[in-house]
Amino acid sequence: MDFFFGEVKTPTLENSEDFWAYRSVEKSILDIQGLTPSSDFGLEAKGFADPGQHVGDSAMVGDGTGQKPDTDRFKKWYLSVPVRFGDLRVEPALEYQSVRVDLAKVRAHRDSLGLNNDQAPYKVFAAYELRRAAVGVEVYTRVNHKVPSTKATEPRGISVFARGTGPASVTPPYHDLQARVTFYYRYSRP
Repeated sequence: MDFFFGEVKTPTLENSEDFWAYRSVEKSILDIQGLTPSSDFGLEAKGFADPGQHVGDSAMVGDGTGQKPDTDRFKKWYLSVPVRFGDLRVEPALEYQSVRVDLAKVRAHRDSLGLNNDQAPYKVFAAYELRRAAVGVEVYTRVNHKVPSTKATEPRGISVFARGTGPASVTPPYHDLQARVTFYYRYSRP
């Protein structure tokens, strides 16, 4: 088990973004929607349950603001369980963040629990690595625990992607063409 402290990658996005390998082109769908930061300030524990590193676990408690300063005392909890079977990767992940309204701004309530707005995003990432290509899918939903009198909107989304390298060429001077020609495709629907 390894421990990390400071501004670290969040467990929810770490493996999917590493597998996608094109963060410089586009963020992951949860990060684009502003539901989960790609990194957060906090304490993380990460390790594997077996010596072959097929089943992992990653838990983190962070401030929930990403790269911005912390503005309240409520923290965000992250948990992911990456599983790898050969070239197949599956990772369920969840988060929980307690969000309270500033009582100084809402005088009608004496207790912040009356203005509960807790959020719990759930995500599943699945991907398969081929010889020169990879395909993956990421599906998420966020459950908003609001007071019964308000209508809750729960964002959902899916992202499908593929990446790969060009065909190998053995004809000089194109023998290193495979290393230079790559492709990627991504479709996301919030």
